[in-house]
Amino acid sequence: MLETSRQGQYAGFVTRLAAFVIDILFVNLVVFIVSQVAILLLKFFNVERYLPEAATDYFIMAVALVVMGISLSFAYLYAIFLWRISGQTLGKALMGIRVVGADGGFLTFRQGTIRFFAYWLSAIALFTGFLWSLVDDRRQTWHDKLAKTYVIYAWEAEGSGQLVRQLKARRRERSSQIVNQKS
Repeated sequence: MLETSRQGQYAGFVTRLAAFVIDILFVNLVVFIVSQVAILLLKFFNVERYLPEAATDYFIMAVALVVMGISLSFAYLYAIFLWRISGQTLGKALMGIRVVGADGGFLTFRQGTIRFFAYWLSAIALFTGFLWSLVDDRRQTWHDKLAKTYVIYAWEAEGSGQLVRQLKARRRERSSQIVNQKS
């Protein structure tokens, strides 16, 4: 039986979705830890006691805006930096996929920026931009098309032929054991 590698082939929707979820969880975990440290520091130094009562709500809103800004900045830098140097975020690396430019190389800063912000465009239309990979021949999403990128399998993963052979061998063994027991 001929086994073929998936390396270099366009990555599928489920693999990409799993990588995306891993990345979202990682980014949110980092942001959660940073925000909790900030809250602890604010409580430790009892910053609210130095504010007039009327300013407390504005201070809380300002802190929330700063945390949101840090979150978005971290997500942006995380994606851009890793796409630029390896083509893989943590989620993509774990799932064995890589983002490449049209030439097969790593993304440029411009491509990464377009791809990152176009995620929002793909999501805003009821996630149609993400689902587009299900009907596209190259499995590109809207953000891939806008940034001129592709997501491909990066590992030398074999086409699961070994598992199928093992299962067939077990079935043959069981069949022969049943025949031997009847004899």
